[in-house]
Amino acid sequence: MAAYSSNVTEGIFDPFTAYLQKMGLGTQNYYNPAQQYQIGQYDPLYNLYGLQGRMATVNPAWAPQANFADYTQQMGAGPGIRSYNLLRQLLGWNPEQRAQVGATYEPTWSEGERTGSGNIAELQQLLKTALQPYLGRPGANWMAGNLPAEQQRWAGGQAAGGTGTFLDYIRQKYNLMGNMGL
Repeated sequence: MAAYSSNVTEGIFDPFTAYLQKMGLGTQNYYNPAQQYQIGQYDPLYNLYGLQGRMATVNPAWAPQANFADYTQQMGAGPGIRSYNLLRQLLGWNPEQRAQVGATYEPTWSEGERTGSGNIAELQQLLKTALQPYLGRPGANWMAGNLPAEQQRWAGGQAAGGTGTFLDYIRQKYNLMGNMGL
């Protein structure tokens, strides 16, 4: 297999194909379990890359590598530690900082109708990856899967005069800062 430079790879292929090329998996028809694991890391890594890039607008220290393919090479065993650190940082930020990077995860409404999910899928992926070491895969998946229902509970509380952000609600309800050291 020919070696591709990341800049050339990302210039030619979509991010997923560039990721496969960078991992040396781009020309195979069969993947062993370890390779399947690597392929499965694409979504959490791509999610982190996008979020981390947006977070760099508030804190330039969070700026990821220039391209996604190089970013994935730095992860080593997986995205868990970086997810944990990003989640901890987000939970520690004030609502204005979160809004600046598009990480409020609050649904949008217009004339009493829900018009958007607040990118809840990004938060679900972040929680799955960050909390798996603490809750195990089933627990992290349960919490992430429960977020849409929690979003509805939070919105109901807001409609009844509640205050606070959705992330603060989640942090308090599940004691994320205490139980998991976030």
